[in-house]
Amino acid sequence: MSRVIQTLRDTGADVLEDVKDIEIEDFKKLQGLTDTIITETWDNAIQSMSFGFTFASAMAWNEAIKMYMKKHLKTETPNSYFLYALGVTFMTTLFLFLTKGLGRKSVVRPGDIKKAIVA
Repeated sequence: MSRVIQTLRDTGADVLEDVKDIEIEDFKKLQGLTDTIITETWDNAIQSMSFGFTFASAMAWNEAIKMYMKKHLKTETPNSYFLYALGVTFMTTLFLFLTKGLGRKSVVRPGDIKKAIVA
């Protein structure tokens, strides 16, 4: 355990030495880039959580519709489930087609980070 602590101290000292050599203009560039990375990370986390809740909701509705078909329509043939799956697939495809242009197009790539640091 003490070896790990010593390694962390040595690494911290190395980082402090490197930080002393950074020019203020470079630091400002990095700060803006850091803000962008944090914003992108937060946006991705929110999007992933939204997807998870949407998926759980879709699964719940899927089970409710299957139960309704079984109980009220008195149909439990493979054909009815197949038609239901085709209907859901069609609706999903239509939704994706109609909403494909709504997302943000700017993404920070590792190459962009290197260019911002060098520039």
